[in-house]
Amino acid sequence: MKKESIFIGVLLLAAIFGCAYVYKQLHQPIDLLEEINDIRNNSPSSANDRLQDHYSYMDTLETLKASGALTEGIKYLDILIEKNTDHKSVYQLEKGKLLFSMDNFKHAIESFSAAIRESPYGSPSALEWRAYSYINLKDCKSAILDAESLIEKDSTHWDQYHQIKNYCDSISRLETALQ
Repeated sequence: MKKESIFIGVLLLAAIFGCAYVYKQLHQPIDLLEEINDIRNNSPSSANDRLQDHYSYMDTLETLKASGALTEGIKYLDILIEKNTDHKSVYQLEKGKLLFSMDNFKHAIESFSAAIRESPYGSPSALEWRAYSYINLKDCKSAILDAESLIEKDSTHWDQYHQIKNYCDSISRLETALQ
């Protein structure tokens, strides 16, 4: 009976330490410098490797965003933009979204514009985000131009066009009422 108790105790301790080890591995903070060095030093050889790296980069970015490390996320994206030519427009779009969430609309517009230039399709998503950035800067003329470009590129975006137009009309009516 005593040997069985010792054996069960050892098994329980092993299970506890095993769980603690797994928990530690899953909840380790991201070492941003290590991630950056990995990006700089690795040059994937195949398209599949580059795609896998892209997904890994996006997972790292999501972790940074979830932890509230937005400034670090922007720095991380700057390195990806500098290093990675395959997904540069996606990284510019993500950088613009982070800047937008930080109410840095002027720089967000710059990132969205870069995403539009870099994308072979003109990035309808970047056009929409840039329009909302213009709205936040009370530049409805530019916002509506982006909304019109949005539906020219993809006619399925009529809802976004009308929403942007309605925001601009509301701003115009409010400014008129305040005069």
